[in-house]
Amino acid sequence: MDKKYCVIIDAISTGQFIAPELNRRGFPCLHIRSTAQALIFYERLDLTHYAATFTYEDNLDSLVQQLSAYPIACVIPGTELGVELADALSEALGLITNGTALSQTRRDKFLMAEALDKAGLHTIPHIRTNNIDTLMRWAKAHPPSQTQPLVIKPLKSAGTDSVSICSNEKAIQVAFQNMIGSTSAVGTQNDEVLAQTFIDADEYVVNTVSLDGKHYISDIWRYRKKRVNEGGMVYDTMALLPWENEARQALAEYIYPTLDALGIKHGAAHSEIFVTHEGPLLVEVNARLMGFGLAPEPLRECLSHIQMDLLIDAYTDPAAFAKHTAQPYNVKKNMLYIGLIAPESGQMIKEALFAKIGALESIVMLDRYIPVGKPVKRTIDLLTLPAAILLAHEDPEQIEHDYQIIRALEASGLYE
Repeated sequence: MDKKYCVIIDAISTGQFIAPELNRRGFPCLHIRSTAQALIFYERLDLTHYAATFTYEDNLDSLVQQLSAYPIACVIPGTELGVELADALSEALGLITNGTALSQTRRDKFLMAEALDKAGLHTIPHIRTNNIDTLMRWAKAHPPSQTQPLVIKPLKSAGTDSVSICSNEKAIQVAFQNMIGSTSAVGTQNDEVLAQTFIDADEYVVNTVSLDGKHYISDIWRYRKKRVNEGGMVYDTMALLPWENEARQALAEYIYPTLDALGIKHGAAHSEIFVTHEGPLLVEVNARLMGFGLAPEPLRECLSHIQMDLLIDAYTDPAAFAKHTAQPYNVKKNMLYIGLIAPESGQMIKEALFAKIGALESIVMLDRYIPVGKPVKRTIDLLTLPAAILLAHEDPEQIEHDYQIIRALEASGLYE
C-alpha cells in the first residue's frame, strides 16, 4: 500500500462529494458511519467511492485496530454527525486534528456560546435547562412577544430541526414539552433545551478552511428565512455575496477569534452569524463543510476556489492551500440557493410544473428529495424540503426573475 487513505466520516450532504474528488487526485478513501442508528441522513448514503467501509460501535480502540491495515493520511467529517468521532479518531491516530479537548464545545450550542463569552465575544442571551420553571423564570426576564419572541432549540442537531419561535408563554411551554425526552434528527437525546432571544437582523453564512490555525474565508452568503405556522423557520433563499460586501469586515473580525475560541485549527467550518447594529452575534459554528448537498461543479463555476477543494488542499497539499488562499475569494457568477416549501403534507408534486423549474435559464442544480409518486411532507425545516435549487447567472436580474417564477409555480399549484 504505497498510497495513504483518507477517512471520511458520515459522507452525507455536501460531504458525499469529498471522496470522488480525493479519488480523482489519487487518494483512496475509507468510509466510517458514526452510528448504527437508522437516521434519515443515511437514506441517501452512497458508498461507491470507498475502498472499505466501517460502522463505529462506540469503541474507539476497536475502530483504530480495524483501520490498522490502512496507512491513513487524514480524517475528515462529512457532516455534523461525524465531527466528534473525527476529532477523536484523528487524535488517536496522531494525525492533523482539532483534538478532543473542545470537541463537545464545537457541537453543543450552549457550550459554544459560553466559550465565546469567555473569549470576550458578543453572544445572544441564552440559557440551558431541563426544568420548565427555570425556563419560565428566564423568559420573564426576556418577555416574549410577536415582535420579540424567544427561540427554543436542541443543544445538538442540524437543519433547523425542532427550532421553535415562541411569542408567548404558552408557546414556550409547548416547545419545551415537545422537545424534552425526544430524539433529535442527529440521533441525540434531547434532555435539555437551549433558549435564546430572537434576533431580528440579517443572517449570514461564513464558510472557512483552516490549516495550522490560519483561517481563510472561502465564501459568504446571506440567508433569507421564513417563519411557518408551528413557530419554526424554513429556508427561503441563500445568496452568494462578493468578497467586498456590506458585512464582510465585521464578519471577518468576528469569525477569526470565534474559530480560535472553539479550537478550530484545521479543516472546514460553516458558521451562521447575525449582524446587528451593535455588531455580529453567533448563531452556531459547524466544524465541517457547508451542507445543503451543494454539488461542487456549479460552485466552481461561480467561485475562484470552493470550500471543498480548499479543504482537500489543506489536508493533502499544504503548498496548494497556501497558494490558493493568498488572495480573497472572487465571485465569477451570481448564485442563489432556493428551498422549495410545501404548504401541506400528503400532496403530490405536479410533474408538468416541476419540469418548468428544470427548464429555467439560470438553473444549475435541481436536487429532488421526494421520489416521483411519493407525497411531500409539510415543510417545517431543512429536513422536510421537497427539493433544493441552485440558480447561477452573470445577470442578477435573471436570477431574480427565475426565483419569482419558482415561487409563482408553488403558489399556483405545484403541489396538489
